[in-house]
Amino acid sequence: MQTGQVVLRIGFYTLAAWGLMWSLLAVGDMSPRGGRGGQAPRHAEAQSASVRVDGFRFGHREGGGIRFVMELSQAVPWRVFAIGSPYRVVIDLPIVEWDSGGLIDGLGFVANARYGRFSQDRSRIVLDLSQAALPEATFTLPRDGGGRRLVVDLAPVAESAFPEKLETLFESEEGFAKTKRRADAPPLPLLRPALGARGKWVVVIDAGHGGVDVGAISATKKYEKNLVLSYAKDLRNALNATGEFDAVLTRNDDRFIPLRERISIAEALGGDIFLSLHADANPSRKVRGASVYTLSEKASDKEATALAARENRSDILAGIDLTEHTGLVSQILIDLSQRDAINASQDYANLLVTDLRESKVRTLQRAKRSAGFAVLKSPNMPSVLVEIGHISNADEEKYLNSKEGRKEVINVLVSSLRQFFRARTEE
Repeated sequence: MQTGQVVLRIGFYTLAAWGLMWSLLAVGDMSPRGGRGGQAPRHAEAQSASVRVDGFRFGHREGGGIRFVMELSQAVPWRVFAIGSPYRVVIDLPIVEWDSGGLIDGLGFVANARYGRFSQDRSRIVLDLSQAALPEATFTLPRDGGGRRLVVDLAPVAESAFPEKLETLFESEEGFAKTKRRADAPPLPLLRPALGARGKWVVVIDAGHGGVDVGAISATKKYEKNLVLSYAKDLRNALNATGEFDAVLTRNDDRFIPLRERISIAEALGGDIFLSLHADANPSRKVRGASVYTLSEKASDKEATALAARENRSDILAGIDLTEHTGLVSQILIDLSQRDAINASQDYANLLVTDLRESKVRTLQRAKRSAGFAVLKSPNMPSVLVEIGHISNADEEKYLNSKEGRKEVINVLVSSLRQFFRARTEE
């Protein structure tokens, strides 16, 4: 065996429950001989991190295998595990310094790699596989000039050999501690500020995607997760400036939050409405326009069905094992306790679409739609998902990133929310 840390084979391992509101993720760029590679951009994301990722690479191995290599500034504990449905191999590390999280092309049967912050003290890399494949070995080697090189050798396997449930395959010699929130850890920045006298409407703004889940990719290769986060912050500031609202965010940095936890955050904050912001992409670069979605067991059209399916896969993209929660993704069932919230959601969606069409913001011809969005399934408050536009369209991407476009969209959202809540106050 090559020098480096001993690799350990261990049995089935159950992930520790993720604490409310700090699920996040991480990965980077990569290439030995004939492979793909790149440098890992620096970012101030991990302010307390001292471990630096200097680069990544993929390369071919004899027998059809693929090697993944990560260059680290120093040795760190690590863990490699596999999850099925779909096939994924996941690498967990402590918090490391790299860019804000993203998506890179893979090599061979590794379709792509996604990376980002996963939790309060964990970073994650998810390798998406186009076929069943598992690590044959995982080890570290010393780097010239200091640091360590983490190597994961992957090889195709029969479908029957792939673990049915989450299974840890290799772990560093010193082990990889379960993620726990330290008593001295700084408070998460996404929590709402302390409220004064209750009497303002609480608007919970959910910036879609985040961390390892980049969302849609724009015409200029920018990520949806970053655009909608900036819109969420601007909307929060605009709403709070009115004096009528206490607007709060489910996330205010580049972190991953599971869909169920987004709902839990909104309910824990006592939200009066939940607004999930997204930006769409379409295979046809000509399609552009905003749209508004509400929850429904039966989708309004096939496009809404497809969009809900994509959005509901967020947890899968983050490397979460959903074998015990298949209903969350495969079917959204609405009970009687949600009827009032759904009716209020429809009222706000109708109002918002009307305001959008009366503004300079372009909308789809059929701008109001419905489908089984998991993130909208709160029984306690109206919940609406807003696609602010199509970033796959170059003109619309430019518009959404312009001061004029941003101001128009934010103004419409603020105006519609004021109308909605004033009408409810008068009822």
